[in-house]
Amino acid sequence: MISRLKYILPFAFFFMSCSATIPPQSIDLSNAISEEGRRMHDINVSLLNKLFEKKREDIDTFIRDEYTPQYLEAFNKKIPANIDYEAELPNILKAITPELNSRRDMMQSALENQRVKLVTKLEKDYYVYENASIRLRDLLISAVNLDKEEQILFEQVNGLSGDKIDFNKVENAINDFIIDGGDISNNILNLNNSIDELTK
Repeated sequence: MISRLKYILPFAFFFMSCSATIPPQSIDLSNAISEEGRRMHDINVSLLNKLFEKKREDIDTFIRDEYTPQYLEAFNKKIPANIDYEAELPNILKAITPELNSRRDMMQSALENQRVKLVTKLEKDYYVYENASIRLRDLLISAVNLDKEEQILFEQVNGLSGDKIDFNKVENAINDFIIDGGDISNNILNLNNSIDELTK
């Protein structure tokens, strides 16, 4: 989103600097660019939320179809041979259910923490872009000190070029987190580190 729009603002500056007078239509163009930026930002947030909604479902599927059977198999191997498995099954299920639910809850909580972190990053980037758009519109209206303000806006908008969030890498990091049956604390730490790297 930001990378696309950052090319539009410099074009507007170029247009302004090459004209002796600023056409009234330039203000309309600035408003249209600002509205498009908001629309694209909303789409990005919506896509991110949908991605995480799907990953929440993937966690439940993993716990139900992969982790629970493996956990039960390992648990059964620890049961002494003289124990009546069928008779003790209710007690066994009562003992392991909290552990399974705890792992699921920890995974879901870690996932939500990363979703909030990424949405915050998108909001922060959009805030910078929105401020630049507002200042550009003000410059078009006032046409005062254009050269000085132009450089400041260039630096703000161009600074966003390396701040995009790669949704593919986000999804890959989450997938690795979901299918890792190892220590949950380490899994959460690895997920947090991976998302941190993507938001630098």
